[in-house]
Amino acid sequence: MANFRFIAPPLPHYIVGGEDTYEIGQVHPNRSSISVFDMVIVTKGALFFQEEDRQWSVKPGEALILHPDRRHFAYHPCTATTHFYWIHFQSTGEWTEVSEIVPDMNKRTKQLYQRIEEFPIHLPRFCSFTSPASAYEKLKTLLQLEGNPSTDSKWRQQAVFQSLLFDMNEKQKQQASPIERLAEAVETYLRQNYRNRVCYDDFRNRLHFHPTYITRCMKQIYGCTPLEYLTRYRVEQSKLLLVNTDMSIYTIAQEVGFSTSTYYIRCFVKIETVTPKHYRQRFRNIKAAASKEVVHPE
Repeated sequence: MANFRFIAPPLPHYIVGGEDTYEIGQVHPNRSSISVFDMVIVTKGALFFQEEDRQWSVKPGEALILHPDRRHFAYHPCTATTHFYWIHFQSTGEWTEVSEIVPDMNKRTKQLYQRIEEFPIHLPRFCSFTSPASAYEKLKTLLQLEGNPSTDSKWRQQAVFQSLLFDMNEKQKQQASPIERLAEAVETYLRQNYRNRVCYDDFRNRLHFHPTYITRCMKQIYGCTPLEYLTRYRVEQSKLLLVNTDMSIYTIAQEVGFSTSTYYIRCFVKIETVTPKHYRQRFRNIKAAASKEVVHPE
């Protein structure tokens, strides 16, 4: 099941949209590398798209997102009067095309300390809306706002667009495999309970699956066991406390769920290659150096 995976922030942003009607025999233009995502939502009739060796027949209530860097064209003319909406959108952040929902395990470390937590958004390349009427209303609102250049309208336009993407993301989750859904449930449980003692019996009692099966699902989707995920998440949370508080290493270890500070330090070094103390000091040195910089007016 192909989908686009965006790392947010930043969120994908709306650029421009419109609507069109094709009569019998008309075809969608042949386009190549338009540098933006092209989303098409059909309300009546059908459109027939091909992108490289893949073909889609998009019918009422269905949406297709075309790759921004590939050629797409109609492999068949319209066989009935066809009405559709189109949206061009883009993201200035990281994105890729993947074959399954893979939650984000690896934090990007371009900065020593990143205050905003990044998260993945999965949008299906092709899907049907659970409530087409609701989707059509949002599309109409987007186009109504198109003619208003005010800041408020532009802001509202992005909000409506995000709501449309959220609906598509929810549809993607409904289409996820049982393995993906179970792995996501384990992830949610771990993030909610990382401060507490967690063991495999908790998974059995909470999720009603054998721990061996749960571990196999986590390895397939996340590439690690539940407890390996938990350790990494605890370390990520501890980094926030290291750079944002004056808590002792011992207190931080307890705060994020480690049994002892010694074990916490060992896990931290394994993941970050430095001790928590050195990580904290490195951040403070950078912060102190930045505060000494003086900007001289010209």
